[in-house]
Amino acid sequence: MTRYLIIRHGSNGANQSMREVAPVAIVEAKSREEATRTESDGHCSWLALDERVTVYANQWLNAVPASRARIADMREADEADARESLEQWRVRTAAELRRYEADAKRARAEESAFWDSEMRALDEREADRSRNGAY
Repeated sequence: MTRYLIIRHGSNGANQSMREVAPVAIVEAKSREEATRTESDGHCSWLALDERVTVYANQWLNAVPASRARIADMREADEADARESLEQWRVRTAAELRRYEADAKRARAEESAFWDSEMRALDEREADRSRNGAY
């Protein structure tokens, strides 16, 4: 497997405004063709480029072996990957936090209901004892 720098060509206001060429990802693949295939091509779903890289009608992807790519372009793609990974981590963490908060709220409600029922049962026992003259 070879590491490739994926470069998107073509300016588009949605993802690459005022810029004709931009490094967008680094992937490992057997060939240049495989490196630039996306899930929509029906090949190489393990690359998952569709999630990270949008390509509009006026754009196309090119793969450059990492050994031949400019260091600045590799760094830019690495930084973009890191930002994307960080954002995905933030989204996952926020979702997990919401789930934990919901679980804690549910547990507090169950605990409160349990103690309420225990207190009612204790009150009923006390009332029965005083009615029966147990005191």
